[in-house]
Amino acid sequence: AAIYAEQATLANRPILRQGANGKWYLQFDGANDGLRSTYTTAFARDITVALQWRTEDGGSHDSYMSAMSKNDGVSGNIGWLMGVKTTTRQFGITTPGSAEIAYEASDSSDATWYRGVITVASAANALYTVYKNGVSVASATTTNGQHGASDVLVIGENSPTGASSWKGYIGHIVLVNGVLSAGQLALLDT
Repeated sequence: AAIYAEQATLANRPILRQGANGKWYLQFDGANDGLRSTYTTAFARDITVALQWRTEDGGSHDSYMSAMSKNDGVSGNIGWLMGVKTTTRQFGITTPGSAEIAYEASDSSDATWYRGVITVASAANALYTVYKNGVSVASATTTNGQHGASDVLVIGENSPTGASSWKGYIGHIVLVNGVLSAGQLALLDT
């Protein structure tokens, strides 16, 4: 089933653009652009989130840019944020309370498109795995970052505060209930 995200405030909508390759993507301004899901119960505790991303910012605002987040909107460690540290350009996942879960060891470039994937296999402790361009770059098991089915999914910022806004581009978003296998993850890059 399709899940839709929207932005009621016209000035806070990302710009839809088409690349030279014919593929569509969204451009986020890093200030207040963001999309929110209206269907909050769409995701089980086990989830795979994939997107193509490229940053446009040299690290001039928040220490973290959130490409996508899913949390209850309460400060603390409930939920997760998928994105990039602005100072080091490391891709990974953190909690709304800024507790790092898993990050790649190397930096990313502002001028390059990447395929980022996180998988969350929930149990008493959730196993988070971070993939970049099809390669597992980090993983961690933690009780921080657990999320519930009613949490809000937001693209381009931290839900629902609007902090940690993404400055750059996001395209080809895939959300799957369940954790994909390595073979299934490879299909996302085709």
